[in-house]
Amino acid sequence: MGLGAATPAQPRAARATGDRPRPCCGCRCPAWLALVTATGALSVLLCALRRWQRGLDGAKLALFDQLFVLGFHLLRPLDGTRLGPGRGLEVEESLEGKVALVTGGTLGIGYYAAERFHAAGAHVIVSGRSASRCSEAAEFLREATGRGGRAEGLPLDLGCFDCVRNFSAALRGMFPRLDFMILNAGTSHAGDLADDDSAWLSPEGHSRVFQANHLGHFLLAVLLAPSLAPGGSVVVVGSSAMWMAHPSRLMLPKRNLTHNARHGDRWMRYGLGSYERSKLANRCFALSLRRRARARRVRVQGMTPGLVETRLTTGLEGDFARACVSPELAGLRLFECAFVSREFDFVAPHWQPPYVYRWDAPTTSPRWRRFRPRRPGTVFRAPALRESDGFPRRYNFEAPRKWLNRPQLHQRLDYSLHSATGPDCPDELQREFWRWSLEQVGLPASLDEGDIFAHTFT
Repeated sequence: MGLGAATPAQPRAARATGDRPRPCCGCRCPAWLALVTATGALSVLLCALRRWQRGLDGAKLALFDQLFVLGFHLLRPLDGTRLGPGRGLEVEESLEGKVALVTGGTLGIGYYAAERFHAAGAHVIVSGRSASRCSEAAEFLREATGRGGRAEGLPLDLGCFDCVRNFSAALRGMFPRLDFMILNAGTSHAGDLADDDSAWLSPEGHSRVFQANHLGHFLLAVLLAPSLAPGGSVVVVGSSAMWMAHPSRLMLPKRNLTHNARHGDRWMRYGLGSYERSKLANRCFALSLRRRARARRVRVQGMTPGLVETRLTTGLEGDFARACVSPELAGLRLFECAFVSREFDFVAPHWQPPYVYRWDAPTTSPRWRRFRPRRPGTVFRAPALRESDGFPRRYNFEAPRKWLNRPQLHQRLDYSLHSATGPDCPDELQREFWRWSLEQVGLPASLDEGDIFAHTFT
């Protein structure tokens, strides 16, 4: 007799009802139906909160937090957004013989990600603006892990195109093949009070933040693309600040340093919006590179590390400061991102349900047409921000910061990788922005349609 069979002494009524799902309460509905109903209602409530973006304050903010935490415990286990083995995250235990490049790898998140690669046996190259820090970081890696892989430090100023070209040539001479490219380095104008315009703008006429965060990484990735091995991966580190940028300001005209030298407030003219714009650029670049890398079987993934204790977050206070995690933990998540095996729209180390935030992702084409100055000699002046096409001008939120940042404030509930979403970057915008970026960094226009992985750079 089978173990699951009813014994002769077992009542017939028990045999008939023994396997039925038990009610979750005094009613007759099964537990699974009640759970689905509750989670569905919660999802609808979270979506409804989108309409409170302007007034998301006080009691509404507290209600959102309560619903978010409730959704974290009820919806998240069912929606499949958390990554793991068999769910889009397959971390390799041994990386013997493989090569990883981590920009901004001399400290913070980048250093701890590089440490993970080196501990797994990979050869690691860390870059930073200071040659001495690069050498120190490489020495620390060799001492900390004790593995046989090489650890090299190469100085790199992403705000200087000639420096990027020299760096890529030196790297190709050291390692003809590259398996992992972690584009992590980032900077901002936070705390900059320099009176010299050159401290805010590059010699090429771009914001130094935008040139370092996007154009420098763009040039580096294209130059090193032929070295990427099939099966390798590229990780583009972004930020939730990408939601705050208007796509029409992705392709600003170059600016003349001497023309603007007589004006006073550097932050309002040069700093405002530059970081957010660079992070939206990272988002569009990752999507464009992914489409070009599929034939090479190279994975490209955009991600945000969330709120982390780094020099970029030293000015945070209150809930934001308390939500920050250590650079070591964030470095682990950045390392794991190199092994995301599926094409997710975006990845974040906290629960930010894409089926809720995707409602705000789409944009219409008139909003991203190339920016036109309102007056001769003016391209990004503070008064223009207060005019009819102000910044960020309904893209994608009326007053997005509170609504958008609440998931980050709850990241300590489970600081692990989740599939998320970002602001939409339509195919037409991706193509135009790729061509514009090629022009700005001085690469041939033929790369727009050609195979960047088969191109030979001298």
